[in-house]
Parts: sequence; C-alpha cells; structure tokens
Amino acid sequence: MKTTSWLSIFTCSLYFILGIARADMVSISQNGNDNTTNVYQDTGNSFTQVSIEQNSHSNMAAVSQSGEGNYQYAIVVQKGYSTTGISQLGNNDGAYVVQSSNSADKNATTLSQSGNNDYAAFIQYGDSSYADILQSGHGNHVGYNGFAYQNGHSDSLYVNQSGNNNTVSTWQTGDYATIWLKQPGDNNWAGLIQNNTYDNEVVGTQSGQRNTFDSYQEGTYHSIWFLQAGSDHRAVITQLEGGVAGNIGIVEQYSYNNQSTINQSGISNYVRTTQAGIAGNNIATINQAGYGEFTFVDQESSYNQAYVNQPAGVASAIEVFQWGTAGNNYANINQSGTLSSAYITQAGATSHVASITQTGDINSAKINQH
Repeated sequence: MKTTSWLSIFTCSLYFILGIARADMVSISQNGNDNTTNVYQDTGNSFTQVSIEQNSHSNMAAVSQSGEGNYQYAIVVQKGYSTTGISQLGNNDGAYVVQSSNSADKNATTLSQSGNNDYAAFIQYGDSSYADILQSGHGNHVGYNGFAYQNGHSDSLYVNQSGNNNTVSTWQTGDYATIWLKQPGDNNWAGLIQNNTYDNEVVGTQSGQRNTFDSYQEGTYHSIWFLQAGSDHRAVITQLEGGVAGNIGIVEQYSYNNQSTINQSGISNYVRTTQAGIAGNNIATINQAGYGEFTFVDQESSYNQAYVNQPAGVASAIEVFQWGTAGNNYANINQSGTLSSAYITQAGATSHVASITQTGDINSAKINQH
C-alpha cells in the first residue's frame, strides 16, 4: 500500500470516529531534492491535520499547530538527509514521523507538544539520525503503540516529559546508539530497548513518586545510568551478553520505598546500586551470571534489603555497605565459583542481618557489623 493511501485511510478513520463537524486539512507532496515545506495552523476548529510527503533527499518540513480546538495531527514522511520539526499546542494531539533511507543518511526529528493526552511516534532509518521529543502535560506518550524506532548506527534520542502519567516506549537497533531520558512527575513509565552489538548508552532521570524505569540491552560494552529522586520508584535493568560483555549498570535512588533490580550475563560486567534516604525501606536485587563480575551496593539508611547472586563465576566480587541510624538492614549474598570474594559492612544501631553463602574453591568472605 502506498504511503498516500495510508494517510488517507488514517484521516478518514479519525474523522469518522471523532464525529468531527469542523476540520482544517492540509496535504502536501513533493518530489525532488532540497525542498522545503512550512505549515502553520491556528484555528478554533475541532480537528486539524497536516500530511506531508517528501519523496527524495535533503528536504525540510516544519509544522506548527495551535488554537482553541483539540485533536491536531501532523504526519510527515521523508527520505534520507531530511529534517522534520513539529510543534503542537493543545490536547489529544498526535505527531507521526517516518524518515527512511537506503544508505548512511542522517535524519533529524524535533517534536514539541504542550497539552494533555498527546502522543509522539516516529521511525528513523539511517546512521547518525537524531530525535528530540519534548512533552509538557499529563497522560502523554512517546512511542504510541510501540511506534518509536531508530535503525542505524550512532543514532541519538532525547526525551523530556514533564507531568504525570506519561509513558515512553522506544527501540533502537544499531551500534553506538544513545538514549537520554528525563521524566519529572508522578506515575511515569519508561521502557527502553537497545538490542545491538556494541557501545550503546542510556542516561536518564525520574523525579516524583511511583515512577517506573525498565531498560533492556543486548550486546557488548553497553552502559545504563539511571537516577530516581523521590519515593516508591521501580528500576529494572537487563543486560545480556552478545559476545563478551563488559556492560555497566548503575542505579541511584534517593528517598524511600524504592526498588532496584539489575540482571547481567557475560564477562567483566559492573553493577553499582545506591539507595539513600532518611526513611529507608529500599530493596536492591542483583543477578550476575558470568566471569569477572563486580557488584557494589550502597544503602545509606535503615530497614533496607540487599540480595546479590553470582552463580558459576570466576574471579567475581561483591561489596555491600549498609548504613543507618535505626539499623534493621538485611544483606544476603550467594556465590558459586572460584577465586571470588564477598564483603558486607553494616553500621548503625542494632538488629542487622548478614548472610554469605559460597560454593567453590579459593573464595573469601567477610562480614563487619558495628
């Protein structure tokens, strides 16, 4: 099915479902290189839509939609070395971008939405592509129905959502890819996938309450660093080997009632979990399957729990530090293998519990409570 036919079906479906009485619609198709399209809509109608198709290279499309009405939609389809910028002000808006390429083209997309229940979706093919998504409001979505995808090497994605009940769902397939995420607010969710071979990176922050972060990487020499400020957060990192490994997973959580889970497989992986807050009651769980693994857990409050498991490893190490004036911290370590070490330090008040179980030869264990 051609793209123009798909755009027509999408438009008619929305028009029928929403029962729209007043609408402003723009459709533009350009064939050739170095073309430019600018569309500005500012009306009070209940439905506005812009559809742009640029069927060659080095094109630019800019769309601005605002006004008293809601249900504003912008759809842009481009070939390689192209740039799209979309700005939408209102509720229930949608922005769709597809940028395709048959070679190592550099595409760029910038989407800005201010309002509630908006969604941004994009597909980019080609190397060194770039997407920058800014949403302010509540109930907004990046990656509507899983439609936020980059396929190419050295791609970059920036997402900044401010508000409550927002979601991000993205997928990158290519080496040297990067995701930067920022979500200030409550009840937000982020699900990030990078199933590539080498050197991918995720950096992100969530602040507020009851936020969830879930990131998956498959391959070698990847890294994830994530910070959550506030209470009742959940962070899950999964890093699976795609050859050697050398992956890094770092979670920092500051406040109380937070949970962090990190799962790694491969060789020479590194985990660091920091949980700090006056009230405590945080939980850290780490599973590392492989050789030369290292885990460091720092819990700087009371009533915390740490669970670390390293099965069938060689020359792996675990260090757990728990500090809290009220005490009542719990640490449990399980190691199987050779030439591994486990170390637990618990300080503050009383009622700490520490347990180390090791199976194998030439291992060392130490527990310090004071």
